[in-house]
Amino acid sequence: MKQYPSILGISNCPNSKCIAFKKYDGSNLRWEWRRKKGFYKYGTRTRLFDTSDEIFGKAIQLFFDIYAEYLEKIFIDNRLAEPITSFTEFFGTNSFAGLHDPKDDMKLMLFDV
Repeated sequence: MKQYPSILGISNCPNSKCIAFKKYDGSNLRWEWRRKKGFYKYGTRTRLFDTSDEIFGKAIQLFFDIYAEYLEKIFIDNRLAEPITSFTEFFGTNSFAGLHDPKDDMKLMLFDV
């Protein structure tokens, strides 16, 4: 499953235009899709997880509620090459550096496909 690349620090960036967006401080999650399986593989930056995962298991339902159907339609309508990996940030009000408060109402923000 494809991992999101590390982002270069300011000293290694080219002197040219860039696209910037708000950084949500949480955990980078990835979602792999194939035409025959749909979204079937879920991972953090370093490992896979499923619904039994104490921290990230609830992110699966969030992803399906918010993004899965919309993304799948785009993938199918445009006959995109497989597999396709979507990247999100999983966070709550008290999330910091990949640590999450289990009492938080967690959110999932798509940032790249």
